[in-house]
Amino acid sequence: MYRLATLALFVVLTSFATPLLLAAQETRALAMLEPVNCFDYYKFGSVQVDVSAPTATVASGTSVAFSGELKNANSYPVVEGAVYVKIYREQEDTSATQRNGHYLVDQFFAKENISVAASSTQPISFTWEVPAAAPSGNYMAAMFFVSDRKFNLLGLTFTDDILGNRASFRVRGDTDQTIHFEKNAVTVQGKPYLFAAFTPKLDARESIVVQVPLVNKTGSDQTPYVRWELYSWDALRPENLLETKELLVDVPAQESRSVQYVVEDTGHAVYLLVGTVEYKDTKSIIGVRFTREGISSPRLNYPAVADFPLTSGEPTTLFSCIHGAGTVDTLVGNKLTLTLRDKRDKLIHVAEYSGNVTGAMMGFASKFTPTKTYDRFTLTAEIRQGERLIERSVLRYDCKEIDPDSCRNTAWRYLVTALVLMVALGTVRWWRQRRKTTLLQP
Repeated sequence: MYRLATLALFVVLTSFATPLLLAAQETRALAMLEPVNCFDYYKFGSVQVDVSAPTATVASGTSVAFSGELKNANSYPVVEGAVYVKIYREQEDTSATQRNGHYLVDQFFAKENISVAASSTQPISFTWEVPAAAPSGNYMAAMFFVSDRKFNLLGLTFTDDILGNRASFRVRGDTDQTIHFEKNAVTVQGKPYLFAAFTPKLDARESIVVQVPLVNKTGSDQTPYVRWELYSWDALRPENLLETKELLVDVPAQESRSVQYVVEDTGHAVYLLVGTVEYKDTKSIIGVRFTREGISSPRLNYPAVADFPLTSGEPTTLFSCIHGAGTVDTLVGNKLTLTLRDKRDKLIHVAEYSGNVTGAMMGFASKFTPTKTYDRFTLTAEIRQGERLIERSVLRYDCKEIDPDSCRNTAWRYLVTALVLMVALGTVRWWRQRRKTTLLQP
């Protein structure tokens, strides 16, 4: 009987240890990423943030609550998502709006850490605090959706014309006095800059001079702080920030002063210069974007899996798009690696592409058949030039966050294990008691 109990314990312990041993020993062959049409998998605008305000008019100094639905039209889930919002005060000049969009007065992440299942919707709501000093006028909230703070699925956050869903409302204020950037008169290298146009291509080594009129429409002289933030590519990730500068600007009442920023950095292909000026509790924001000629870098553009969960014996696809950022037509010596690992960091699948990257969007995919079912795993995408890591993205898929109904029910396994342990321990205890009794008998 003792041997039987020992054997039961051995079976239970082995059932736990074996997967760990196999995980340590298992390796997967490196698969090749095959070229595909990027837009068969990645669909710009496939996530919608359809919200509205409960009232058409709000008073300055109050709040406006937006609510509605977030819709994922993709046949796969979207993870690590975020809703980004830009608040605009509308221009009255139609031609100026066509060239430069509206006046940007605020921008922020409304919600982060979003996971939305395939072909599904979920409610979303957020609030914007209307500044007490906000001038009267027509306003608009423009919605954007990004994954991992970098992959654009709705709108382009670094533009003022490629917007996502919009919700209009009117602010009734007590004053029309403002201090703001006049975006219709911005110049870059002495030439007019248009916010609703293609990014200008500038010299690779020259200092780039950006000039913006700062307008004081109050009844007294003002000395506001102007904050400049220079980013590579866009302003969504902290690591993109290259430098920050602040300065005080004296602006007489009912006049304007030119504010200048000089970009000396030459190490990046694409820049975004964000300027912010605050007056009381209001903001005026501009984002000037430009490209340096002759400088390019490969970029990831939305890696994902085509199915969730990954089901044992059912083929699925791992994919990603990439492109060259900058003005160089073709970049050589690049490597794209897509890696799937389970919740214990065990390798599920890895695929790679080595070769050229062009300025046009390129798609790559790897089809494979999982040998197990996975409802929690991590997708890591990396792109390198030579041995230098250019960009890395980590996307976590978790059934509890995406769709709890898709989680596997593993409770029975733990119940069976517990019962086996109870029987084994009870048997050992019985055997010891019986042996003790036998030894005590004369």
